[in-house]
Amino acid sequence: MRVDAFPAIELLWHHADRVVVRMASFSSDPGTSPACWPGGDVGTLDARVGELNAGLLTFHDATLSKRGDQLIGRATVTAADLRAALPILQSLTPVATDAGGLTLQGTATCWA
Repeated sequence: MRVDAFPAIELLWHHADRVVVRMASFSSDPGTSPACWPGGDVGTLDARVGELNAGLLTFHDATLSKRGDQLIGRATVTAADLRAALPILQSLTPVATDAGGLTLQGTATCWA
C-alpha cells in the first residue's frame, strides 16, 4: 500500500490538497459507513485498488477520483464474481442505461 499526500502535515488535521492511494488489494468491512470517510477535506484524490473485496462482491481495477466536489468511481465486476455473490443467478446481461448507471437483466432460480 502506498499513500502520498501534499502537504503531508495537513493529514494530521484530516485535510490535504492532494492524496494518492495505490493498493494491490483491499477488503472493506460491510458495516463501514461512507460518512466516516474524510474525503470531503481532500481537494484532489486518486485511489486505485487492484482487487477490492466489498462484502459479498469483488471489484477489479477499482478507481476513485475526486476533483473538488466531483467524485467518480469505476471498477470491473465479472460474471463469476456476481454468481459468487448471488449463486441463484443463471444468466446476466448488461442492458442500455444512462451515463454513469448500470442496469443488468437476467434470470435466477430459487429453491423452495
